[in-house]
Amino acid sequence: MSKFDIVEKKLYEAGTLTSKQIVEMGISRVSITNWVKKGLLERVSRGVYILPEDLIDTLFVMQSKCKRGIYSHETALMLHDLSDYTPSKNVMTVPNGYNVHRLKNESVEFHWIKDEVHELGVMTIKSSHGNVIKVYDLERTICDIIKYRKKMDRAIVNSSLKEYINRSDAKRYKLTMYAKKLGISKIVSDVMEVLY
Repeated sequence: MSKFDIVEKKLYEAGTLTSKQIVEMGISRVSITNWVKKGLLERVSRGVYILPEDLIDTLFVMQSKCKRGIYSHETALMLHDLSDYTPSKNVMTVPNGYNVHRLKNESVEFHWIKDEVHELGVMTIKSSHGNVIKVYDLERTICDIIKYRKKMDRAIVNSSLKEYINRSDAKRYKLTMYAKKLGISKIVSDVMEVLY
């Protein structure tokens, strides 16, 4: 089996590989460059490769460009099946001061938050292409939705909140804990009281 056959097999399984993952298989960066020139691999982002006939995993590619970005708000609602609405721009939360200037032409909306609560409620899930991405969990997503409800589509907010309270995996104690840490306890309590 040739080195390319090994990479191709792995790409059929994973969908996307980073140059780091390929190098860890004992393959040189020169080989990667040559395969791209020959059209055997497609470079979809700096250090991220797919097979030419594959669809691009935009969520994975964006997160590989924005290492500290965590999918949130409308994107997190979609990833947790709390909404069937597909946002025109994916939404990510980054810590205050994180430079996203080089990403301004990407189809992403950014929210900034204090560094001490940036990782609160972060989890990993698999994208529809099977790649691991970071997203806020259900309760953190609900906190964000409640906090920014006046800046979002009212129908999306209302249907998502109703969907959440009917979920068997909803954890109200965790929602309360996150709301306290984010400084929005009263707002979350008032909104949830109306729903229950």
